[in-house]
Amino acid sequence: TPYIDIASHMFYKPKNLRYMLKLYTAYRKLGNEIEKVVSKVYNNAIVLIVSDHGYSPARQDHSYFGYWSINLNLTNTEKPRTILDFEHLIRRLIS
Repeated sequence: TPYIDIASHMFYKPKNLRYMLKLYTAYRKLGNEIEKVVSKVYNNAIVLIVSDHGYSPARQDHSYFGYWSINLNLTNTEKPRTILDFEHLIRRLIS
C-alpha cells in the first residue's frame, strides 16, 4: 500500500507540528493494522514486511534505503542486503 509514502510526502514538515502529528497518526494507524494482522496469524507463521524505498527528510523525497521486518531471528548471512536478496530467503522458508 502506498499509504505511508503518500502521508510522508504530504505531512513531513518538521516546522509544522500539526502536519507532523498527522504523519505520526498515519504511522500509528498502519502499526495498529499490522498488529491486527500479526495477531490473527498462526504462531508458526512467518510475517515479512518489506518497503522498496525509504524517505529522505533532507530531500523530502524517496531514499535508496528500504525497510524490512521479519518475525524470525536471522543470521548475519541470511539478512538481506538488497531487496533482491529476499528471493533466496523466501525460497528457503517455503521449501
